[in-house]
Amino acid sequence: MKTYLLITVFACLLSSCNRSNVSSDENSTSNSPVAVENIMTLELSVSGMTCEGCENTVESTLSDIDGVVSAEASHTKAITNVTYDSTKVTREALAMAINKLGYKVEE
Repeated sequence: MKTYLLITVFACLLSSCNRSNVSSDENSTSNSPVAVENIMTLELSVSGMTCEGCENTVESTLSDIDGVVSAEASHTKAITNVTYDSTKVTREALAMAINKLGYKVEE
């Protein structure tokens, strides 16, 4: 019974972190030109990521936001680097998108 319970818990943990391995470049959908002076790069401290699946989830979610040029997350460093058009999206909106996933953007 203990073995069954352990396997079930482990399977649940794996399934919650197992996301498709799609790079953010494949998800980019920018239809309008971006002025270079509006491009910003931001490093966010993000707690709660535990695996590459978590990284992929954060990257994919951010890449789907209009104005995000690229996103790269690292669960080992607990950071996410986002390059974005500051006229289309704010730091607060990026942080809110990450927080809605269940991770925590540290101020």
